[in-house]
Amino acid sequence: MRLANCIRWVRQWQGKNFLRISGNLSMSYLLYEARIVSGLQALPPLLALPVFALLSWWIWEQGSSNAGLYELVRAFELILPLSAGLAAAHLMSIEGDEGFEELRCSYPEPAWRLPLLRAVGASCFSLLALLAGVMAFRWVYGPFPLIEVLLPALPPTLYLISISLLAGNLTRNYWAAAAVVISYWFIEFQIGRQLGHPLFLFAGTFPHEQLVYDLNRWLLCTLGVFFLTVNFWLSVLTKRGVRLRRTPRVHG
Repeated sequence: MRLANCIRWVRQWQGKNFLRISGNLSMSYLLYEARIVSGLQALPPLLALPVFALLSWWIWEQGSSNAGLYELVRAFELILPLSAGLAAAHLMSIEGDEGFEELRCSYPEPAWRLPLLRAVGASCFSLLALLAGVMAFRWVYGPFPLIEVLLPALPPTLYLISISLLAGNLTRNYWAAAAVVISYWFIEFQIGRQLGHPLFLFAGTFPHEQLVYDLNRWLLCTLGVFFLTVNFWLSVLTKRGVRLRRTPRVHG
């Protein structure tokens, strides 16, 4: 149903000359893009932190543990990367999953625009997940130092977002990208904290004697930006290749 509505909307806008994709970004184009990416796949992961906050509140109310700053750091560092990665898992494969990839490749838009907008969309989903978590924990826990709590969660969030987008671009399938994110997160949680390798995601929650924390954070950020760049150029080259295949050959 969403696919049919999107295709019908695009064709109506193209017929009325409202969708000016080849020029500057118009409000019509941004609304169309927002309508595509805001599917059901993105919404449930955004609720992970609020749900965890409510569960934590119930545990604290039972008196089985005391709330502390460590619990907040652990909650955001463990859950925010997973939430953001799963929310972004569908962004690079929407057209393929919904069956209108050929139609999207026919748009007269720059090849760089789609991966750039999808990276911005992933950032927006991450921000929504972060804000939802902050509001939930402020309601449960009260005021807390935002920078001290959130800063350890940002590098692994960037890293898992980049892996999610790249996996979606390579597999062209939401479930495959989501499986990559969940598997990577689970392996890091179960095995990575015992090894303490340089790319361990949760160094703030599970410090390791062999792990240099600052180096770990810089490596995660650097590789995250690198994977985003690879995803960008892969999408550009793929679209250019599709356009070349669609171009009719002129025989002399």
